[in-house]
Amino acid sequence: MRATIYLPDELAQRIQEKLDQEGQSKENLSQFIQKAVEKELAQKDVSHFLAFTGVVKSAPKHADEEAEDF
Repeated sequence: MRATIYLPDELAQRIQEKLDQEGQSKENLSQFIQKAVEKELAQKDVSHFLAFTGVVKSAPKHADEEAEDF
């Protein structure tokens, strides 16, 4: 999918400076934006992480009732 987005001049300049500093990485603006969006979306969706860590939504006992023994 292609999309047109607006970047304020100051933000566009900061991105270009970052890309110029990296030099050899050969990352272009499109790749940079895609990576930034992926990172932002990953930070918002922690459901996979919570499932992995074993966080539960409800438990038969409270922590102050020595729940680890049950």
